[in-house]
Amino acid sequence: MLAFVGLVAPEFVRLPGPDFCFKAANVIDAHNACAVHDLETFFTGSADFIGTQHEVGPLFQMFYVCGFIEMLTSFAKFCNISNKAAGLSLENAGDYKLGQNFLPKDELKAKEMKLKELKNGRLAMLAFGGAVTQATLSGNGFPWLYATGKECQGAGLSSSLRPASSSSSLSSSRRGQVARRAGAEEMGYTMSKAVPFLPMSPALEGMAGEEEGFDPLGVSLAIDVRWLREAELKHARVAMLATVGWIATDLGMRVPGEPFREISTVQAHDAMVAFGSMSHMLVWFGIAEGFGQLASAAMFEGKTDRQPGDFGLRGLGYPKDAKGQREMQLKELRNGRLAMLAYGGIVTMGVLTEGEKWPFFATKEVKKTSGGSMLCGGVSTTALHVGRAASATACQATPAAAAAAPAAPAKRAFSKSMPFLPKPANLEGLAGNDAEFDPLELSTTWDVRWMQEAELKHGRVCMLATLGFVTEPFLTFPGMTSTPDATQAVYTAPIPAMAALLFIAGSIESNAYNGKINMLDMFEGEGAKRQPGDLNFGKTFLPKDKAQEMAIRTKELQNGRLAMLGIGGMIHHNIVVKAGLFPLIPDGWTGPESIIGSTPFAGGH
Repeated sequence: MLAFVGLVAPEFVRLPGPDFCFKAANVIDAHNACAVHDLETFFTGSADFIGTQHEVGPLFQMFYVCGFIEMLTSFAKFCNISNKAAGLSLENAGDYKLGQNFLPKDELKAKEMKLKELKNGRLAMLAFGGAVTQATLSGNGFPWLYATGKECQGAGLSSSLRPASSSSSLSSSRRGQVARRAGAEEMGYTMSKAVPFLPMSPALEGMAGEEEGFDPLGVSLAIDVRWLREAELKHARVAMLATVGWIATDLGMRVPGEPFREISTVQAHDAMVAFGSMSHMLVWFGIAEGFGQLASAAMFEGKTDRQPGDFGLRGLGYPKDAKGQREMQLKELRNGRLAMLAYGGIVTMGVLTEGEKWPFFATKEVKKTSGGSMLCGGVSTTALHVGRAASATACQATPAAAAAAPAAPAKRAFSKSMPFLPKPANLEGLAGNDAEFDPLELSTTWDVRWMQEAELKHGRVCMLATLGFVTEPFLTFPGMTSTPDATQAVYTAPIPAMAALLFIAGSIESNAYNGKINMLDMFEGEGAKRQPGDLNFGKTFLPKDKAQEMAIRTKELQNGRLAMLGIGGMIHHNIVVKAGLFPLIPDGWTGPESIIGSTPFAGGH
């Protein structure tokens, strides 16, 4: 019906627009011009196409809009909620909750109105097909009477044909749409508020953001909604930080240092890749991502009641009550969605305005583009309180599947140091167990006493190494050669001294455990009575009180862990700056260089 009106109206009403499209001789020519003026050029030479008279016309935009509508209205069929499903009938087919206020209140008159629409639509489908055929054969505008008659001299309404085709599809596809809300409630499902003619995905129930019920493609029915929310929350949080960071740098905020002063926000990424900062950030973000994957895996396996996006961080002002937490989560969700859209727009404007700063009041001519836009889907948010875990789990499956599923594993408490991961097992009675740190759950696979023995040994060696690394340039043993860079000391030390060091270390290693040095026998027999790390050395200095003794052991463990990180950082520092530890930034240093493929311990830089 819309298409037939659009086929006739251009003969009497003209819309402003490009001449090649809106001033065609007739509607058929207008359709061809507004879609693609030159098909051969479009498919063979895009360089000669974009920005010229051959460029894609407004009919392509209309095509995208109609395609989007078609996608939404076809959703019910794709999900098998069609005329085969209970609740759908000829009476409620085509109900999109639009224009209902124009229907008569009387039920019989409303039914009569719908019947008129159906009959007019059928007539229009036949009329439109005949009109297009006649217009193509005659080359004339309305009323398309003569093949050699008077041609239309007006501008064709370019968007009439494509919407007609799509509208016809809409008319025929309405039989497969979702029932009215009243019927839906009787059948046990609810309708989406964001898309009122589609049902809401049951996977969204019980989670922040379910109020909108936006999931027209039913992605949450095909993929675990917890994984989707975890990913989208992560993108939303990054986008919020990125938006603030972009605006802040455009306003002049910079990290201290010469390499950061004259770099625009658009150039920052490539400049920092060349400088070396991005590779370091990638490593640290990769570590954080690894911990996040561990938390997600524990959530999916049912080991914890963790909700998507919950990393146990509770800042100032976070509500204590469930209602306040829900509102806070919803705010994060909406701000994250806005930030993803905002950041995409900011980057686009920054590039198009050739480095113009926020808020992008460009003074230069903006480059013409034919790019479109992307829709950012419904972003999930985090559910931070444990009380809703049951409802979040229940929405993952249908009642029948839930009844057939095996019993869920027992939930474990959260770790103190990693509040988004389950509390590790088998750490009781060991030094440092209060932190409950075992993100990889190694204690469930290997003997935790043997692992703490190895950890203490490495920690003690690193504490000595840290002290030696700092003092080596200033204090050396007799007969040793001092070097400003402590990483080179292994090459400047006399060979007999290095041999003696290896012999002493090997002797201690082989004799300390009576030959039992592997995981299977170190803590068997008499070794079962020994605490990890107890070499029967210096025990007279330990307090007699068990609690105080455990505190001393924990301090040693924590200092050893810090020393392992410290010695690694100091060695890496010397490799990067190609100099000693002090000063931290040598004079004339121009930034890190790639060390891939180099041999930093090859006896000199």
